[in-house]
Amino acid sequence: MVSPAVIRLCSKLSYLPPY
Repeated sequence: MVSPAVIRLCSKLSYLPPY
């Protein structure tokens, strides 16, 4: 079970560049 907050955090990190 993934909380919406975690999904939002992952989404934010995904927007940022890998480096």
